[in-house]
Amino acid sequence: MAAAAKGFGTDVVRFDAYVDDDGLLRKVRHRFSFAAEGPPVAVVSTMLLYGFGVPVSVELPPEADLFTGSVQQGVDDRDGPEAR
Repeated sequence: MAAAAKGFGTDVVRFDAYVDDDGLLRKVRHRFSFAAEGPPVAVVSTMLLYGFGVPVSVELPPEADLFTGSVQQGVDDRDGPEAR
């Protein structure tokens, strides 16, 4: 996230939060622009939340599948995570 934050077009990330009748957060929509190089790109991200109280099992991916490099716009990154 630190690498991605450097490309944000502003210090503000606007969002809408939707809460149900029980006060549970059900949806969050973020809107921002991103431009590491070249023209800014508008980004809208929506996260839906559900299944509250349901047991889950979570496993981290293998370390080889984690991308910790820099974020670049408009670069043909053949060595990126998709190439693995």
